[in-house]
Amino acid sequence: MTKLGDARKHYWLMKGMARARGVDLGRAMTEGRLSTTGYAGMVTACRSCSRPGACKALTNTHEALETGPAYCVNRDRLTDLRD
Repeated sequence: MTKLGDARKHYWLMKGMARARGVDLGRAMTEGRLSTTGYAGMVTACRSCSRPGACKALTNTHEALETGPAYCVNRDRLTDLRD
């Protein structure tokens, strides 16, 4: 079984990646495009990431990203939610 990373850490990593990808998660929820269960699922998926350090470095050095890195477990979902 894969050990999951810290929930708070990955919550912020996922929010940072969403922001860099141009995704407003709050708006997506308000508009009904993302449920609370879906949001929680994205955080949980992020917790299984094997490269959180690379993610943090990427979002710290890039204000905007056209696409997410191949290792991002939420890459496709963020693409679907992009404004």
